[in-house]
Amino acid sequence: MRLRTNEGKKAWTEAMLQLSTQPELAPFEWSDALALAAKDHCLDTAPSEKIGHVGVDGSSMKDRINRYGDW
Repeated sequence: MRLRTNEGKKAWTEAMLQLSTQPELAPFEWSDALALAAKDHCLDTAPSEKIGHVGVDGSSMKDRINRYGDW
């Protein structure tokens, strides 16, 4: 397998070694509330072609998530 990186092979090897020592995480679970928050953000930012986590209205990711549940 060929691999091309900007950082080089040493950085890739270092990252793989670090990741291999991390404990296994539980599988992801679907969340309707998070999906709705993400949809809101897409509908809000797409017309303005804005990129990032802050909405056109100044809302943060936390603001959008809180509209659909308590976290």
